[in-house]
Amino acid sequence: MNASDKSENIRDYELDLKCRYELIKKIGKGSYGIVWKAFHRTRARLVAIKIIEKAFSADSDAQMAFREIGYLTALRRHRNIVKLLAVHPAWNDKDLYLVFEHMDLDLRAYMDRGHLLTDPQVSFISYQILSALRYIHSANIVHRDLKPANILLGARCEVRIADFGLARSLEDRGTVENGSPLTKYVATRWYRAPELLLNGKKYTTSVDIWSLGCIIAEMHNGVPLFPGTTTIHQLELILTAIPMTSYEEFGLDPDGIGSRLAGWNSGKFPELDRKIEELPKDGQKIVKLMLDPSPTRRISADAALVKNYFSRYFTGREPALEGVRLMLSDSELHAADAYKNAIYAAIECGRSFQKNGLHQRTFQSRISSRIV
Repeated sequence: MNASDKSENIRDYELDLKCRYELIKKIGKGSYGIVWKAFHRTRARLVAIKIIEKAFSADSDAQMAFREIGYLTALRRHRNIVKLLAVHPAWNDKDLYLVFEHMDLDLRAYMDRGHLLTDPQVSFISYQILSALRYIHSANIVHRDLKPANILLGARCEVRIADFGLARSLEDRGTVENGSPLTKYVATRWYRAPELLLNGKKYTTSVDIWSLGCIIAEMHNGVPLFPGTTTIHQLELILTAIPMTSYEEFGLDPDGIGSRLAGWNSGKFPELDRKIEELPKDGQKIVKLMLDPSPTRRISADAALVKNYFSRYFTGREPALEGVRLMLSDSELHAADAYKNAIYAAIECGRSFQKNGLHQRTFQSRISSRIV
């Protein structure tokens, strides 16, 4: 580790982690904390350690930590979802250390380096993302923050979907009521579905499909499809390219912004056609189906997998998972201590994060107790 990386906090992390891990270098940083590349001493393997600083300082922060751990545990069997190997509470009782399998880099970093992806690479990466989404959606979960930075890549273009802190369960309703405390943080703007931008009353797993459509186009073109600088600018870019039908489909107030935007353009697709003209014909078709402005018409992950664009990879069999509910309901925001107690209890007892015996599997080997 470079001397410049040292700080009081980093030395604290080292003291907590040094018996099992050697911190190598910082590979990411966000509002949650820091991600380190590290070496697991006893298993002799590289890992990534996500340090969630002050994980329980606010109810919403604690909820994000709880969701990430709970959903990654429930979804761990899919090959294209990042593996959570262990969770360690810090001795300061404030931070959490999440240990993941190590991947080479994320899709955002890859594209930012100026690397151009070939058509077969784009379709292969897209298929793996779609396969993961099909699995996530089959469990009645919506990711809500799909973007290139959350798509991890290996040397052979193998994909892992990461960052489930904003994921949530649909809890058998099939929709999420928009208006929770975290709504304004859901989905990075460039990949955000129109119903989220327009503050529709409800949204479904189709918001993830919109994000994937934007990502596929970006992988081909090398630039974001709709790089809006504000929410209004984002809407302008989308509505210039894609006709919006009616505000009712988005659950919008007829007197609000939706009614003023509905029918803004001519109902043609010339701008979108121009933006994706370099894609193979089958790629253009799938992107248009994913970018349908109507959430109810937008193609599902199941239906997309059987399209010609993915035929070289889709074998007709994809894993599925019955609905997942965490032990603390996603329909309300609980107190930070409730999330903390649930996480610590699961760590200490090897107990499932899920409710009423659904998918009850012990994961003591994956979720570790305090570092000793």
